[in-house]
Amino acid sequence: MSNKYLLFEIDEGGFNNIRMSFENYIVISYITKRVLVLPPPKPYYLLGSSDKLLDDFFDIDNLKKYITVMYSHEYPINCHTNDEYKQFVKANCRVLHIDSEKDVIIGDLISDPSDDPSYDPSDGNSITTLCSGRIQHYINIYNDKYIYNTGRFINYHTCQIIYKDKQREKEVKQMLHHAIKYIDIIRQNTYKALNNIFAKTKLCKFYAIHIRKGDFQYTNVYNIDEKDILKQINKLIPAQSHVYILTDQQDKSIFTNLQKYYKVLFYNDISTGIDIPSYYIPMIEMGIGVRSTIFIGSRLSTFSGYIMIERGFKYDTPIYYTQPPFNRQLIPYNGTDDVYNEQDDAWTNTPTACWMRPYKSFWDVK
Repeated sequence: MSNKYLLFEIDEGGFNNIRMSFENYIVISYITKRVLVLPPPKPYYLLGSSDKLLDDFFDIDNLKKYITVMYSHEYPINCHTNDEYKQFVKANCRVLHIDSEKDVIIGDLISDPSDDPSYDPSDGNSITTLCSGRIQHYINIYNDKYIYNTGRFINYHTCQIIYKDKQREKEVKQMLHHAIKYIDIIRQNTYKALNNIFAKTKLCKFYAIHIRKGDFQYTNVYNIDEKDILKQINKLIPAQSHVYILTDQQDKSIFTNLQKYYKVLFYNDISTGIDIPSYYIPMIEMGIGVRSTIFIGSRLSTFSGYIMIERGFKYDTPIYYTQPPFNRQLIPYNGTDDVYNEQDDAWTNTPTACWMRPYKSFWDVK
Protein backbone atom coordinates (compact mmCIF):
# COMPACT_ATOMS: atom_id res chain seq x y z
CA MET A 1 0.00 0.00 0.00
CA SER A 2 1.18 3.54 -0.77
CA ASN A 3 2.43 5.67 2.10
CA LYS A 4 0.78 8.80 0.66
CA TYR A 5 -2.82 9.73 1.37
CA LEU A 6 -5.60 11.87 -0.08
CA LEU A 7 -8.13 13.24 2.41
CA PHE A 8 -11.35 15.06 1.56
CA GLU A 9 -14.76 16.18 2.85
CA ILE A 10 -18.22 15.16 1.72
CA ASP A 11 -19.66 17.89 -0.50
CA GLU A 12 -22.27 20.13 1.11
CA GLY A 13 -24.72 19.85 -1.79
CA GLY A 14 -27.28 17.26 -2.89
CA PHE A 15 -26.48 13.63 -3.57
CA ASN A 16 -25.26 14.06 -7.14
CA ASN A 17 -22.97 16.90 -6.04
CA ILE A 18 -21.62 14.48 -3.45
CA ARG A 19 -21.13 11.88 -6.16
CA MET A 20 -19.48 14.36 -8.53
CA SER A 21 -17.01 15.46 -5.86
CA PHE A 22 -16.32 11.85 -4.82
CA GLU A 23 -15.58 10.89 -8.44
CA ASN A 24 -13.02 13.68 -8.75
CA TYR A 25 -11.24 12.40 -5.64
CA ILE A 26 -11.32 8.83 -6.96
CA VAL A 27 -9.62 10.02 -10.16
CA ILE A 28 -7.02 12.04 -8.25
CA SER A 29 -6.30 8.99 -6.10
CA TYR A 30 -5.92 6.88 -9.25
CA ILE A 31 -3.56 9.22 -11.10
CA THR A 32 -1.42 10.01 -8.03
CA LYS A 33 -1.50 6.45 -6.61
CA ARG A 34 -2.48 7.88 -3.24
CA VAL A 35 -4.65 6.05 -0.70
CA LEU A 36 -8.13 7.58 -0.70
CA VAL A 37 -9.31 8.20 2.87
CA LEU A 38 -13.09 8.04 3.31
CA PRO A 39 -14.28 10.68 5.80
CA PRO A 40 -16.09 9.98 9.09
CA PRO A 41 -19.91 9.62 9.09
CA LYS A 42 -22.08 12.73 9.00
CA PRO A 43 -25.61 13.68 7.83
CA TYR A 44 -25.85 14.28 4.08
CA TYR A 45 -27.89 17.16 2.69
CA LEU A 46 -31.54 16.17 2.03
CA LEU A 47 -30.89 12.55 3.05
CA GLY A 48 -32.25 12.61 6.58
CA SER A 49 -30.74 13.59 9.92
CA SER A 50 -28.85 10.36 10.65
CA ASP A 51 -25.13 10.00 9.95
CA LYS A 52 -24.21 8.52 6.57
CA LEU A 53 -21.13 6.95 5.02
CA LEU A 54 -20.26 6.73 1.35
CA ASP A 55 -20.60 2.96 1.56
CA ASP A 56 -24.29 3.42 2.41
CA PHE A 57 -24.56 4.17 -1.32
CA PHE A 58 -21.45 3.07 -3.20
CA ASP A 59 -19.90 -0.38 -3.49
CA ILE A 60 -16.55 0.31 -1.85
CA ASP A 61 -15.36 -3.29 -2.34
CA ASN A 62 -15.78 -2.78 -6.08
CA LEU A 63 -13.94 0.56 -5.88
CA LYS A 64 -11.02 -1.19 -4.16
CA LYS A 65 -10.37 -3.13 -7.38
CA TYR A 66 -9.17 0.15 -8.93
CA ILE A 67 -7.68 2.26 -6.15
CA THR A 68 -6.54 1.79 -2.56
CA VAL A 69 -9.22 2.91 -0.12
CA MET A 70 -9.28 3.16 3.67
CA TYR A 71 -11.56 4.61 6.34
CA SER A 72 -10.61 7.58 8.48
CA HIS A 73 -10.78 5.49 11.68
CA GLU A 74 -8.04 3.15 10.39
CA TYR A 75 -4.29 3.54 10.94
CA PRO A 76 -2.53 5.92 10.38
CA ILE A 77 -5.40 8.46 10.35
CA ASN A 78 -7.18 7.09 13.46
CA CYS A 79 -10.05 9.61 13.36
CA HIS A 80 -13.51 8.43 14.43
CA THR A 81 -15.29 11.80 14.53
CA ASN A 82 -15.38 14.83 12.27
CA ASP A 83 -13.76 16.97 14.96
CA GLU A 84 -10.85 14.54 15.19
CA TYR A 85 -10.63 14.49 11.40
CA LYS A 86 -10.46 18.29 11.18
CA GLN A 87 -7.73 18.38 13.81
CA PHE A 88 -5.76 15.74 11.90
CA VAL A 89 -6.03 17.76 8.69
CA LYS A 90 -4.92 20.93 10.44
CA ALA A 91 -1.92 19.22 12.06
CA ASN A 92 -0.72 16.96 9.24
CA CYS A 93 -1.95 17.85 5.75
CA ARG A 94 -0.76 20.02 2.93
CA VAL A 95 -4.00 21.89 2.31
CA LEU A 96 -4.84 22.64 -1.32
CA HIS A 97 -7.36 25.24 -2.42
CA ILE A 98 -8.67 23.97 -5.74
CA ASP A 99 -11.81 25.76 -6.90
CA SER A 100 -13.78 23.95 -9.57
CA GLU A 101 -14.80 27.13 -11.40
CA LYS A 102 -11.44 28.93 -11.36
CA ASP A 103 -8.92 26.09 -11.36
CA VAL A 104 -7.94 23.05 -13.37
CA ILE A 105 -5.98 19.94 -12.41
CA ILE A 106 -3.33 18.62 -14.78
CA GLY A 107 -3.54 14.83 -14.78
CA ASP A 108 -0.26 14.18 -16.56
CA LEU A 109 3.11 13.54 -14.95
CA ILE A 110 4.46 16.95 -15.92
CA SER A 111 5.23 20.21 -14.14
CA ASP A 112 4.29 22.69 -16.85
CA PRO A 113 2.37 22.39 -20.18
CA SER A 114 5.08 24.30 -22.01
CA ASP A 115 7.57 21.55 -21.11
CA ASP A 116 6.23 19.41 -23.92
CA PRO A 117 6.65 20.58 -27.55
CA SER A 118 3.59 18.60 -28.64
CA TYR A 119 1.28 21.22 -27.10
CA ASP A 120 -0.42 23.23 -29.81
CA PRO A 121 -1.87 26.54 -28.54
CA SER A 122 -3.92 26.90 -31.75
CA ASP A 123 -5.84 23.72 -30.89
CA GLY A 124 -9.02 24.69 -29.02
CA ASN A 125 -8.84 21.46 -27.04
CA SER A 126 -5.16 21.73 -26.12
CA ILE A 127 -4.20 21.95 -22.47
CA THR A 128 -2.58 25.34 -23.08
CA THR A 129 -5.90 26.73 -24.34
CA LEU A 130 -8.06 25.05 -21.71
CA CYS A 131 -5.80 26.34 -18.93
CA SER A 132 -5.99 29.91 -20.18
CA GLY A 133 -7.15 32.12 -17.33
CA ARG A 134 -7.39 29.20 -14.89
CA ILE A 135 -5.03 28.31 -12.06
CA GLN A 136 -3.22 25.08 -12.89
CA HIS A 137 -2.60 22.46 -10.22
CA TYR A 138 -0.01 19.77 -10.99
CA ILE A 139 -1.41 17.18 -8.65
CA ASN A 140 1.41 14.68 -9.22
CA ILE A 141 4.22 16.91 -7.96
CA TYR A 142 3.35 16.90 -4.25
CA ASN A 143 5.57 14.72 -2.08
CA ASP A 144 3.69 15.40 1.14
CA LYS A 145 2.43 12.31 2.96
CA TYR A 146 -1.05 13.80 3.36
CA ILE A 147 -2.88 16.19 1.05
CA TYR A 148 -6.36 17.64 1.53
CA ASN A 149 -8.47 19.99 -0.59
CA THR A 150 -10.75 22.71 0.76
CA GLY A 151 -12.52 23.64 -2.50
CA ARG A 152 -15.68 22.07 -3.93
CA PHE A 153 -15.41 19.79 -6.96
CA ILE A 154 -18.71 20.49 -8.70
CA ASN A 155 -17.60 19.80 -12.25
CA TYR A 156 -17.60 16.40 -13.91
CA HIS A 157 -14.11 14.95 -13.61
CA THR A 158 -13.66 14.97 -17.40
CA CYS A 159 -13.44 18.76 -17.43
CA GLN A 160 -11.92 19.31 -13.99
CA ILE A 161 -8.90 17.08 -14.58
CA ILE A 162 -7.36 17.37 -18.04
CA TYR A 163 -4.57 15.55 -19.86
CA LYS A 164 -2.09 15.92 -22.67
CA ASP A 165 -2.05 12.14 -23.02
CA LYS A 166 -5.44 11.33 -24.55
CA GLN A 167 -4.97 7.59 -24.05
CA ARG A 168 -4.47 8.28 -20.35
CA GLU A 169 -7.66 10.33 -20.36
CA LYS A 170 -9.62 7.46 -21.94
CA GLU A 171 -8.13 5.01 -19.44
CA VAL A 172 -9.33 7.19 -16.56
CA LYS A 173 -12.84 7.49 -18.01
CA GLN A 174 -13.11 3.70 -18.32
CA MET A 175 -11.69 3.16 -14.86
CA LEU A 176 -14.23 5.42 -13.18
CA HIS A 177 -17.12 4.00 -15.21
CA HIS A 178 -16.31 0.52 -13.86
CA ALA A 179 -15.26 1.63 -10.37
CA ILE A 180 -18.31 3.63 -9.29
CA LYS A 181 -21.25 1.30 -8.61
CA TYR A 182 -24.20 1.47 -6.24
CA ILE A 183 -24.54 -1.07 -3.44
CA ASP A 184 -26.40 -4.35 -3.97
CA ILE A 185 -29.72 -3.29 -2.43
CA ILE A 186 -29.99 -0.40 -4.90
CA ARG A 187 -29.00 -2.50 -7.91
CA GLN A 188 -31.31 -5.39 -6.93
CA ASN A 189 -34.31 -3.09 -6.50
CA THR A 190 -33.51 -1.44 -9.82
CA TYR A 191 -33.67 -4.83 -11.58
CA LYS A 192 -36.97 -5.64 -9.84
CA ALA A 193 -38.46 -2.26 -10.73
CA LEU A 194 -37.45 -2.75 -14.38
CA ASN A 195 -39.03 -6.22 -14.38
CA ASN A 196 -42.24 -4.62 -13.08
CA ILE A 197 -42.13 -2.05 -15.87
CA PHE A 198 -41.66 -4.73 -18.53
CA ALA A 199 -44.54 -6.71 -16.99
CA LYS A 200 -46.79 -3.67 -17.45
CA THR A 201 -45.56 -2.94 -20.97
CA LYS A 202 -45.68 -6.63 -21.94
CA LEU A 203 -41.95 -6.51 -22.72
CA CYS A 204 -42.45 -3.57 -25.09
CA LYS A 205 -40.09 -0.63 -25.06
CA PHE A 206 -40.69 2.26 -22.69
CA TYR A 207 -39.54 5.86 -22.54
CA ALA A 208 -38.48 8.00 -19.57
CA ILE A 209 -38.71 11.71 -18.74
CA HIS A 210 -37.13 13.50 -15.80
CA ILE A 211 -39.31 16.37 -14.57
CA ARG A 212 -37.75 18.02 -11.52
CA LYS A 213 -40.03 20.10 -9.30
CA GLY A 214 -38.62 19.97 -5.77
CA ASP A 215 -35.46 21.44 -4.27
CA PHE A 216 -34.23 23.33 -7.31
CA GLN A 217 -32.91 26.89 -7.48
CA TYR A 218 -33.54 27.41 -11.20
CA THR A 219 -37.11 28.64 -11.65
CA ASN A 220 -36.86 28.57 -15.46
CA VAL A 221 -36.50 24.78 -15.17
CA TYR A 222 -38.98 23.76 -12.50
CA ASN A 223 -41.65 26.23 -13.66
CA ILE A 224 -41.80 24.66 -17.12
CA ASP A 225 -45.38 23.85 -18.10
CA GLU A 226 -46.20 20.24 -18.99
CA LYS A 227 -47.99 21.49 -22.12
CA ASP A 228 -44.66 22.90 -23.32
CA ILE A 229 -42.96 19.61 -22.46
CA LEU A 230 -45.53 17.76 -24.57
CA LYS A 231 -45.05 20.25 -27.41
CA GLN A 232 -41.28 19.66 -27.22
CA ILE A 233 -41.35 15.85 -27.22
CA ASN A 234 -44.55 14.63 -28.91
CA LYS A 235 -42.75 13.74 -32.16
CA LEU A 236 -39.91 12.08 -30.27
CA ILE A 237 -42.10 9.80 -28.17
CA PRO A 238 -45.10 8.35 -30.04
CA ALA A 239 -48.60 8.81 -28.63
CA GLN A 240 -49.84 6.08 -26.26
CA SER A 241 -46.31 4.90 -25.54
CA HIS A 242 -45.44 3.78 -22.04
CA VAL A 243 -43.62 6.71 -20.39
CA TYR A 244 -42.01 6.50 -16.98
CA ILE A 245 -41.79 9.91 -15.27
CA LEU A 246 -38.89 10.39 -12.87
CA THR A 247 -40.02 13.17 -10.55
CA ASP A 248 -39.87 14.45 -6.99
CA GLN A 249 -43.31 16.08 -7.47
CA GLN A 250 -45.78 14.65 -4.94
CA ASP A 251 -48.93 16.00 -6.63
CA LYS A 252 -49.18 13.90 -9.80
CA SER A 253 -52.29 15.78 -10.99
CA ILE A 254 -50.04 18.34 -12.69
CA PHE A 255 -49.18 15.67 -15.26
CA THR A 256 -52.77 15.38 -16.59
CA ASN A 257 -51.94 16.39 -20.17
CA LEU A 258 -49.06 13.93 -20.39
CA GLN A 259 -51.32 11.20 -18.97
CA LYS A 260 -53.87 11.88 -21.71
CA TYR A 261 -51.26 11.50 -24.44
CA TYR A 262 -49.13 8.68 -22.95
CA LYS A 263 -49.49 5.62 -20.74
CA VAL A 264 -47.72 7.19 -17.79
CA LEU A 265 -45.99 5.28 -14.99
CA PHE A 266 -44.61 6.56 -11.68
CA TYR A 267 -42.52 4.83 -9.05
CA ASN A 268 -45.57 3.83 -7.02
CA ASP A 269 -46.84 1.93 -10.07
CA ILE A 270 -43.74 -0.25 -10.29
CA SER A 271 -42.45 -0.27 -6.70
CA THR A 272 -40.79 -3.50 -5.64
CA GLY A 273 -42.70 -3.55 -2.35
CA ILE A 274 -39.45 -3.94 -0.43
CA ASP A 275 -38.94 -1.61 2.51
CA ILE A 276 -35.98 0.60 1.57
CA PRO A 277 -34.97 4.14 2.58
CA SER A 278 -36.82 6.66 0.41
CA TYR A 279 -33.52 8.31 -0.55
CA TYR A 280 -32.63 5.18 -2.55
CA ILE A 281 -35.57 5.72 -4.91
CA PRO A 282 -33.83 8.34 -7.12
CA MET A 283 -30.88 5.95 -7.54
CA ILE A 284 -33.29 3.19 -8.60
CA GLU A 285 -34.98 5.62 -10.99
CA MET A 286 -31.59 6.50 -12.42
CA GLY A 287 -31.24 2.87 -13.51
CA ILE A 288 -34.72 3.01 -15.03
CA GLY A 289 -33.77 6.09 -17.04
CA VAL A 290 -30.62 4.35 -18.28
CA ARG A 291 -32.60 1.36 -19.60
CA SER A 292 -35.34 3.38 -21.35
CA THR A 293 -35.54 3.49 -25.15
CA ILE A 294 -35.25 7.29 -25.13
CA PHE A 295 -34.51 9.40 -22.06
CA ILE A 296 -35.46 13.08 -21.87
CA GLY A 297 -33.79 15.01 -19.07
CA SER A 298 -34.17 18.28 -17.19
CA ARG A 299 -31.70 21.02 -17.98
CA LEU A 300 -29.19 22.00 -15.27
CA SER A 301 -29.79 18.70 -13.47
CA THR A 302 -26.85 16.51 -12.46
CA PHE A 303 -29.39 13.70 -11.89
CA SER A 304 -30.35 13.83 -15.58
CA GLY A 305 -26.68 14.29 -16.44
CA TYR A 306 -25.59 11.06 -14.77
CA ILE A 307 -28.34 9.11 -16.54
CA MET A 308 -27.16 10.53 -19.87
CA ILE A 309 -23.53 9.66 -19.14
CA GLU A 310 -24.37 6.06 -18.23
CA ARG A 311 -26.54 5.76 -21.36
CA GLY A 312 -23.65 7.20 -23.34
CA PHE A 313 -21.27 4.50 -22.11
CA LYS A 314 -23.81 1.75 -22.79
CA TYR A 315 -25.50 2.90 -25.99
CA ASP A 316 -23.88 6.20 -27.15
CA THR A 317 -27.37 7.72 -27.29
CA PRO A 318 -28.35 11.31 -28.21
CA ILE A 319 -29.11 13.91 -25.54
CA TYR A 320 -32.65 15.30 -25.23
CA TYR A 321 -34.28 17.76 -22.82
CA THR A 322 -37.79 18.73 -21.77
CA GLN A 323 -37.24 22.33 -22.89
CA PRO A 324 -35.07 24.31 -25.32
CA PRO A 325 -31.71 25.81 -24.36
CA PHE A 326 -32.26 28.97 -22.30
CA ASN A 327 -33.04 32.11 -24.31
CA ARG A 328 -33.95 29.94 -27.29
CA GLN A 329 -37.36 29.53 -28.88
CA LEU A 330 -39.01 26.12 -28.50
CA ILE A 331 -38.46 23.93 -31.54
CA PRO A 332 -40.28 20.58 -31.24
CA TYR A 333 -38.02 17.57 -31.65
CA ASN A 334 -38.70 16.21 -35.13
CA GLY A 335 -38.09 12.55 -34.60
CA THR A 336 -34.49 12.20 -33.44
CA ASP A 337 -33.21 15.28 -35.32
CA ASP A 338 -30.74 17.52 -33.49
CA VAL A 339 -33.02 20.56 -33.64
CA TYR A 340 -30.87 22.69 -31.31
CA ASN A 341 -27.50 21.65 -32.76
CA GLU A 342 -26.26 20.57 -29.34
CA GLN A 343 -25.55 16.86 -29.73
CA ASP A 344 -21.92 17.39 -30.70
CA ASP A 345 -21.35 20.55 -28.69
CA ALA A 346 -18.06 20.57 -26.74
CA TRP A 347 -17.60 21.17 -23.02
CA THR A 348 -14.70 23.46 -23.87
CA ASN A 349 -17.26 26.12 -24.84
CA THR A 350 -18.19 26.46 -21.16
CA PRO A 351 -15.09 25.16 -19.33
CA THR A 352 -15.86 26.75 -15.94
CA ALA A 353 -19.42 25.47 -15.52
CA CYS A 354 -19.37 21.88 -16.71
CA TRP A 355 -21.76 20.58 -14.07
CA MET A 356 -24.62 22.05 -16.13
CA ARG A 357 -24.86 19.23 -18.67
CA PRO A 358 -22.97 16.19 -19.97
CA TYR A 359 -21.20 16.11 -23.33
CA LYS A 360 -20.48 13.18 -25.61
CA SER A 361 -16.76 13.52 -24.96
CA PHE A 362 -17.47 12.43 -21.36
CA TRP A 363 -18.00 8.83 -22.50
CA ASP A 364 -15.90 8.79 -25.66
CA VAL A 365 -13.27 6.10 -25.09
CA LYS A 366 -12.73 5.10 -28.71
